[in-house]
Amino acid sequence: MSEFQAGQLLSVLQQFHSEQFTGVVSVQVTGDIASSRRSRVLAFWQGMLTFVGKELPEPEALAQLIKQKLNIAHIDGALKISASRVKNKASVRELLEFISRFGIFKWEDLEAVLKQSAVLELEQLLPCSGTISTVTDVPFDLNYSDDQHGFSWDYLRQTLAQRQRSWSILSSSGISLNAVPLRPAGNVAAIPEPVRRHLDQYVDDRRSLGDIATQLDKDPLTLAKHYLECVQKGWLMFEEAAAAAAAASASPLPSAPKKIEKPLTASKELPIILSVDDSPIVQTMIKRAISDRYQVLLANSAVNALNLLNSHTIGLLLLDVTMPDIDGLELCRTIRSISKFRDLPVIMLTAKDGLLDKVKGQFAGSTHYLTKPIDREKLLPVIEKYLPSKAMA
Repeated sequence: MSEFQAGQLLSVLQQFHSEQFTGVVSVQVTGDIASSRRSRVLAFWQGMLTFVGKELPEPEALAQLIKQKLNIAHIDGALKISASRVKNKASVRELLEFISRFGIFKWEDLEAVLKQSAVLELEQLLPCSGTISTVTDVPFDLNYSDDQHGFSWDYLRQTLAQRQRSWSILSSSGISLNAVPLRPAGNVAAIPEPVRRHLDQYVDDRRSLGDIATQLDKDPLTLAKHYLECVQKGWLMFEEAAAAAAAASASPLPSAPKKIEKPLTASKELPIILSVDDSPIVQTMIKRAISDRYQVLLANSAVNALNLLNSHTIGLLLLDVTMPDIDGLELCRTIRSISKFRDLPVIMLTAKDGLLDKVKGQFAGSTHYLTKPIDREKLLPVIEKYLPSKAMA
């Protein structure tokens, strides 16, 4: 059993791909993002991911799942005949091949629907930390073709990155996978009947958007976009946005003027810098170099970085180019696509000192480019140029 940190899971799973692993990987996740401990199983065939779910289904149970996902009405008869004819009762591949001979589904459709399901499952796991263990003697021989066997890693990475960009845009309205939708008081009559029925049934001020999407068996990102329309029309709010609105609208009770006292420490007055790097050693060096003049927040992945950007007033971003899952250039482009971050100073940090790398950084939207190793004498003047410190004031 080994541990992984938030944002690292996809990189860890790719190691199984490089090692041509066949077997089952069990992932147990924890962390603040997970409301409770969650576990998922991931099946690999010759290094390719073929299935992700809460549990590893028996062959006939998987056939029923496919019936539900593909909305196939007449699979039961074919399943009964096929189950009686297969030689290896534990073989998923053999059973599905028998059923496919009835022309009920195409392997391409089967792969597409299970690949989409894997994306949705992985999306919920990526922001979490946890543990991972492997089993090689569990018979689960699902694979899709002789050359590919399973889901393309390029597809998984690109799809998850695209979805992360969509979630980051929605976050400005307080909408996220784990956010809880709330029903604002009043204005009920203006809500159309179908929308009101949905809100009455599913929005109970406790369930997260992800929980509701799971119950509906819908893509949570699609549901989030529908909920955004409700937010814009005043029919719905999300927990974080609602708390902010309540704080802004609250009027203080009349009282005698209070003497404003200086805080015991000036750290809260210091500008905030977010450092994004997956190396704990580099992060420690950066924090030691500048923490006397700036507040320093640390993120080891693009997902963590976006969460911190949306929850804190960041004055400057230190961004490593080479990171797992989404690299620094891609993250920089994503940040620049969000209007409130277009003017945020972004200093790219990299071990490469080539002209082409600097040009790539400029095209991605970086403000400045520094090469590693990073020390105080090199870093501070550049930071002060874009974010003057208040420590000496």
